[in-house]
Amino acid sequence: TQAEPIIYSVIFLALTCLIVMGGISGGIEKFTKYAMPALFVMLLVVIIRSVTLPGAGEGLRFMLYPNLEPLKEDFMAVISSAGGQMFFSLSLGMGAMITYGSYLQKKENLEKNALIVVCSDTLVAVMAAFAILPAAIALGGEDAAMSGPSLLFVTLQDVFAAMGSFGPVFGLIFYILVFIAAITSAISLVEVVTTFYMDKAHAKGQPGNRKKYTILTCLAILVLAVIVAADGLGSNGLWQPLGYCWLDFMDLWSEGIMMPLGALFMCIFIGYEYKVENIAEEIEQNGNVFRTQKVYAVTSYIHRHYASELSLEYLAEKFFISPYYLSHQFRRVTGFSLINYIQITRVRNAQQLLLYTDMKIADITTSCGFTSFSQFNRVFNKFCHTSPSQFRVNGIVTPITAIPYEKEPSPGSTKV
Repeated sequence: TQAEPIIYSVIFLALTCLIVMGGISGGIEKFTKYAMPALFVMLLVVIIRSVTLPGAGEGLRFMLYPNLEPLKEDFMAVISSAGGQMFFSLSLGMGAMITYGSYLQKKENLEKNALIVVCSDTLVAVMAAFAILPAAIALGGEDAAMSGPSLLFVTLQDVFAAMGSFGPVFGLIFYILVFIAAITSAISLVEVVTTFYMDKAHAKGQPGNRKKYTILTCLAILVLAVIVAADGLGSNGLWQPLGYCWLDFMDLWSEGIMMPLGALFMCIFIGYEYKVENIAEEIEQNGNVFRTQKVYAVTSYIHRHYASELSLEYLAEKFFISPYYLSHQFRRVTGFSLINYIQITRVRNAQQLLLYTDMKIADITTSCGFTSFSQFNRVFNKFCHTSPSQFRVNGIVTPITAIPYEKEPSPGSTKV
């Protein structure tokens, strides 16, 4: 019925509201101290049962065997799905990591903690896949839904029903996992908004009312939650925005639009308003080292001097670090080799000149730092899969993606 999911949505938000009103140590920390270890243990139990089901081998093969067909069929759809998963699971673009990071003690190493968050998130995501996919394939078949609400509320319901007398037990454990994961996410999101209004009040010299801000935030969320709950995954006859059920529409709106926009605006704010220097000062408190600061300084230099002759040895000498360390750290932080990063920067600037100016290609070649037209043509083809002249005719900017790792030239051997 429509009433039942609405009632549970109200209960869920009320519980979230109570935890956040309790504050950090009295509410959030106390809850997650026991909830997170319990989630991990229950996840292990479900994994063991999932991979030991008859036919689970097919599910493991489906999950672990490389399949490049989706990339060939719709590369951007795969990237979009992966990006949505990344933004949501890491709480990117919504201020959650910044908010929780502000609660850490000053002695904490922020770079190390950021790495731990990413590694832990990836580990739990892989474990969740082992818990779900083998069982879904074994008991639901390859035609079973493998993503979204249908996987959670349809396919897995069938999976647990097919487990026999132990099915309800594992179903209960699994959905407790889902509840813990959901409520910790909800707590994080509500805490960000509550903290914003608390900080705003403190900036005005006022004490701030955590309970008031939390209740108002949860009431605003409840308005949309009631619509999603009443929709019943599109089964109750409500109007479907863009043809999606309300849950899928909200998922598209948040993961596909709001989170990437939030991340973009956050990067612009931190880079141009807050400044990297202030981040460095925060990170380096109590003797901690901002290991990636040099890399950011190098990338900034490349963007300002891409038209000049640049080499690994030159940049290493300019920033007082060894060529080997610069090469290794640059690749680790940016995901690109130093060579590729310089070339991509030059190609992107060349694209703008080709599209929006009447400059001759020979002049673009030199103004973007290429030593000859043959080098420009070769590098441009490598990244854009077309020649500069054809690119200008087509007038379409193609996405530049990471090129497989190229070994850095030995120091002093060549310039880029």
